[in-house]
Amino acid sequence: MRNFVNVTIKTVNDIAMLPNILAKAVNFVTHNGHKNISKTYGGFTNSDWGKVGNDMKRGLISFGKAR
Repeated sequence: MRNFVNVTIKTVNDIAMLPNILAKAVNFVTHNGHKNISKTYGGFTNSDWGKVGNDMKRGLISFGKAR
């Protein structure tokens, strides 16, 4: 009896998860969000933060040369 209940629960769970599995297999964007949106932190994208870091590095190098 316990085995029957376990198999039944597993089958119901597998059926409930089937849309998610198919969506991942087809590369379909679900309602959770869009795939191509770049992440933003403080209003800046990741590439913006990379540019800020490069500018700071150049500023420190020029400051060191001036001293």
